[in-house]
Amino acid sequence: MKNQELMQRFITVVRKWMRITKPSLNVPIEEKIATFLQIQAMCYLQENPDVTVGDLATELAMSSPAVAKFSDRLFDAGWITRKDDSHDRRITRLKLTQKGKEELKLIQGRHFEKMNEIISFMPEADLKKMVYIMENVVKKWEEKNK
Repeated sequence: MKNQELMQRFITVVRKWMRITKPSLNVPIEEKIATFLQIQAMCYLQENPDVTVGDLATELAMSSPAVAKFSDRLFDAGWITRKDDSHDRRITRLKLTQKGKEELKLIQGRHFEKMNEIISFMPEADLKKMVYIMENVVKKWEEKNK
């Protein structure tokens, strides 16, 4: 198979995978919805407490103003706090609240259930191969981009 054809198959299957898994990642915040990016932001804040808007923007490959705007929903829901830096008032620090940690745990639980439903029919050997390949891709990408 030609490399271009293989790449097209890969792109197609990734798009289908995202269509299957994305609904489990959008969860209600009162009448609103936490988007996939907002959930990614919450995960990052859980792993990296007390980061700046700029740090989060870099992680999500977004502009600082865009991150500040989309974080409003998380702030309004009480899932994150914002605090001006004590040394530089231009810098805003974000932190996941206890309520945010609890909600993230629920979100991750729903996502785990959905992922389990999706992969439950797969033989364990295939799942192990898939995980190995994905871990290897991430590792190579991170090494390349250090």
